[in-house]
Amino acid sequence: MGFYLLIKSNKNELFYIGFFIALLWFYWIGFSFKYYGLGFLAPFITLFIALAYGVIFWICGVFNSLYIRALLLFSVSFITPFGFNWLDFRLLLLNTPFKASFLSLFLIFFSTVLMLRVKKWWRFLTPVLHLFALNFDNVKSNETFLDIKIVSSFIDQSKKWNHKFLNEQVELVFNEIQKGIDEGRDLILFPESALPLFLNLNGSLMDALKAHSNHISIVIGSLYKSDEGAYNTAYHFENGEVTYAHKVILVPFGERVPLPKFLTDLINRYFFFGASDFLTSNTPTDFLIKGKKARSAICFEATKSELFEGNPNFMLAMSNNAWFTPSTQPALQKRVLKLYATLYKTTIYHSVNGAKGGVIAPISSLFH
Repeated sequence: MGFYLLIKSNKNELFYIGFFIALLWFYWIGFSFKYYGLGFLAPFITLFIALAYGVIFWICGVFNSLYIRALLLFSVSFITPFGFNWLDFRLLLLNTPFKASFLSLFLIFFSTVLMLRVKKWWRFLTPVLHLFALNFDNVKSNETFLDIKIVSSFIDQSKKWNHKFLNEQVELVFNEIQKGIDEGRDLILFPESALPLFLNLNGSLMDALKAHSNHISIVIGSLYKSDEGAYNTAYHFENGEVTYAHKVILVPFGERVPLPKFLTDLINRYFFFGASDFLTSNTPTDFLIKGKKARSAICFEATKSELFEGNPNFMLAMSNNAWFTPSTQPALQKRVLKLYATLYKTTIYHSVNGAKGGVIAPISSLFH
């Protein structure tokens, strides 16, 4: 019914539909700017995003042909401004009998148009096309992962990078590690930036984590400093050794400014206190943990198809959602993660600061 009403709407109605979809899905995007002293920009950012999607939906309604209109509305899911891909109509198919794929989405759009255009009684047979959009995948993993302790923390972003609260966060990390050891876990997974510092430059912390890793494997988020610049990094400690997974895909306007260099330098200088964009790794990294392979992903990149190259069985994802809480952002992120877990049949272990993490398993067919 939702797709029916969407396709049936005229261009002016579609403008408001696009406007309010973007407003309600993404009102939280500007929240992070208050931590740069730019909180006054938040409502303008929200309004700009809502207007942009309003115009996109309006353009879809310019054409009188319902076939063209439906095709354009279907194509909205492919529009990823600055690489941001969270407005995806496939999310609406999760936890339904339908497969969360572009083919299923296309069939639903197409059958809805036929229902609207065909005049004779047999238009009521067009939902037969829905049979080809049903999900019959029976997702069964032949491999089980390790006994993992997933840490969820609730440290306010205003405290996260405040040096006064560093010792408190370090103490939290080692308390959780000790709990994991006492519980006999194989692995403990921490959120993004669980240690808010350049960890590779802190010899005492590195030595302490290496020592604890003789009893439990540790994957933890922190920063990494090199001669070229800074990385947002996942550290893996095991048996006194350490390996690194640098982030591959950065958050637009959060970790990088996706504009020409002269504009990037200007924005970084006047809005981000002279900071430079983070550096990136060229390819995703797989950690080998007690003989098991798991893909590392940090926050936003866990919702990008590039990180699922090779269809990894397991992914260790870490996020810091305190930038945007309280809001619906953690719920939307979880739903996007569920989509990609299902598409690539990957089980995601998600550790979060600012919201509750957990295990995100691929969706199997309701018919099994």
